[in-house]
Amino acid sequence: MDVGDAAGHHGVRHSNGGTTDPSNLWILCRTCHTEIHLRRKRGRISMEGDGNDS
Repeated sequence: MDVGDAAGHHGVRHSNGGTTDPSNLWILCRTCHTEIHLRRKRGRISMEGDGNDS
C-alpha cells in the first residue's frame, strides 16, 4: 500500500470510549476504510465496543 493511500481507523469509536492509542488504531487503504464505515452504517458488521455487538 502506498503511504498516500493509507487511512487511520479507530477499532472502538471515540463515542464508545475508544482512544487514539496505537492498539485501537488500524491502518487501512482508503477503499477498505470507506467500506468499513459503509458496512457499519448499514449494520452489516459490528466491532467490539462499538455499541452494536450481537
